[in-house]
Amino acid sequence: MYEEFGINLIEELKNGKKSLLFKKISSVSINNQYIQRAFTEFIDRVDCDGVFTVADVLFRAESVVSGTDPEPLFDYDIIMYDPAIMALVPKKLRKNTFNGIYDLLSCRNGVLLDVSAIGGSIAAAEAKRFAVSAPKKTDAMIAVCNRLGIGAKRVGKILASDTVVFTNDGNVIFEIPKTEFITDESVSVSLDAAHFDGFHRAYLAVCSYLSCNSVSADNVLKFPVSGDIGILLARALGYFSAMLYARLAPCRIVFSDTNEFTVAVPRPQISDGDYLYFLKPRCDAGGFPEKSHHGQMNHYIALMKKQGTIKNVLPVKENISSTVQKLCGDSFSYTKLADFPTDKFGVIVTVPRGYSVNGTPLGVFINN
Repeated sequence: MYEEFGINLIEELKNGKKSLLFKKISSVSINNQYIQRAFTEFIDRVDCDGVFTVADVLFRAESVVSGTDPEPLFDYDIIMYDPAIMALVPKKLRKNTFNGIYDLLSCRNGVLLDVSAIGGSIAAAEAKRFAVSAPKKTDAMIAVCNRLGIGAKRVGKILASDTVVFTNDGNVIFEIPKTEFITDESVSVSLDAAHFDGFHRAYLAVCSYLSCNSVSADNVLKFPVSGDIGILLARALGYFSAMLYARLAPCRIVFSDTNEFTVAVPRPQISDGDYLYFLKPRCDAGGFPEKSHHGQMNHYIALMKKQGTIKNVLPVKENISSTVQKLCGDSFSYTKLADFPTDKFGVIVTVPRGYSVNGTPLGVFINN
């Protein structure tokens, strides 16, 4: 089982869709003002020495926003923890954090990881956070985290060699040089108006994630890795630009093989008479939310949640109709008052019977 974990992960990094995350890019031609502006922001803020990867664009966004950059020094311990309650994470741990296993694997050093300790699957490792700590400070750091209810634990070490090693119970089960999936070969990428849709969708997905965080921090942004390297780079630049716009750190990100961005939120609890409302901020001519108005909307959502007027927040997405049907189950029926506005940016909120919010009523759940 654990041997398969290492084999499957490396195969995905070498030949799968996620291999494009680590493909080196040496030159970029851009014929779109929004994408060009985002790329300039990236180059101005991230030291990439003339060559970079899609992973650099994605994972360095958080470092730019938070002003931190992990230092994976030889022999440092690797600590894993759940990012759902980042506000509680001690600053010393947070500033040395990697956003999931792919960010960790892209660091300049080799890594050794205990497969059983990180969950035994790629999906489990992808959703976690990894931090590095000096060995003499690790036990104290873990003790602090456990007192705060974060549940941190030691799962591996940073290596001097440029190698990825997976172990189980101290026994090596898989070992591979990082040059097997991060090669010196580089490519040139051209981005034009056709890539704007992916850029825009990524930008709005981060804005949607930010709005959903006004109610719950237990959300995950699913980033699609289907398409060629140009498509992925455009999406990554949209993500990077939105992270800077929102000053958002951290953002829980995992990867999906689909074409769509999704913000996964905790399953809403529906009651008889609950209404769905659509809330939207003003957007500029390019279809991007105006920062001040978007911030006011998120503040309003958080305030209404605190007062009990808003129960849940759902991102607007193409399959929102099927989501509503799942919420109905066998217990409720849904009466539509207006169509779902999938062509506009905003969020959907659930509101108990007898309450209302400053938005458009979409429908109501009724007991069968």
